[in-house]
Amino acid sequence: YGFAYGVGGNALAGKILFNAVTCGGRAEAYTKKGSNHCPLRDLFAPFEQTANLCEMQYISPFALFAAGHAKEENRLDKYIENYKMLLTAFVEDRVDIKYAGKQKNLTDKMDRLIQVKQEVL
Repeated sequence: YGFAYGVGGNALAGKILFNAVTCGGRAEAYTKKGSNHCPLRDLFAPFEQTANLCEMQYISPFALFAAGHAKEENRLDKYIENYKMLLTAFVEDRVDIKYAGKQKNLTDKMDRLIQVKQEVL
């Protein structure tokens, strides 16, 4: 109180919050009909509400689904590459925050999520 929310508490206002996670289940498990009965993003509702309380922008999680099989299925290196690319794009202010905020997860949205870096002539 007084730091991130409440009277005088605006230290985090305007900042971005997202979760980078590994999941045991495949993406299909994180649907209303899947074994978890809801999208992955819904499981992070407390984080999203905390972001709202602190006047932050919450965007969808970046997830590695079926993490235990990612290496043997040759998905791990691509995930790591995409995560590095996402973090770099955040630093360079090239992430489409509005688009990211509307997605259920960011994992398969990299082409649309990251804006092309404009070259300075």
